[in-house]
Amino acid sequence: RMKKKKVQQVFSVGQKVGLVPHSMFRIRREQGAVHAVVVRVGRRYVYVCTTDQNGEAKPWDEYTFDKTDLKQQTQFSPDYDLYLTYEDAAGEYERAKLAAAVCAFPSMSIRQMELEPLKAIYEILKVEASRMGVMFDD
Repeated sequence: RMKKKKVQQVFSVGQKVGLVPHSMFRIRREQGAVHAVVVRVGRRYVYVCTTDQNGEAKPWDEYTFDKTDLKQQTQFSPDYDLYLTYEDAAGEYERAKLAAAVCAFPSMSIRQMELEPLKAIYEILKVEASRMGVMFDD
């Protein structure tokens, strides 16, 4: 069987990208996705700096990402996930923030909800579970 070759993303210096905090703790705490810019491109890695309000790179805030899987290269837990555009990062940040809020909703409160909103939530979850191929109690 042939091994599937991993495809590297193509980056260029000056390209605007987006970052999303990697951990749920930071997603809940921070204000949103982060604007960033590509400052160097190597054979295997891309080097990204966050930017200030004027779009200028902050050289003291640089992160290294693998060009194939876009994972941050670090000896510790990753700070950010890299997205090819700020818009993609902002969408993922919003999705993660909403997912965290839904997961944090106390089950006791759900049991006290009125029937109609509960039915609506159930139907949404059922449709999403089906779309993702996940079993959902019916």
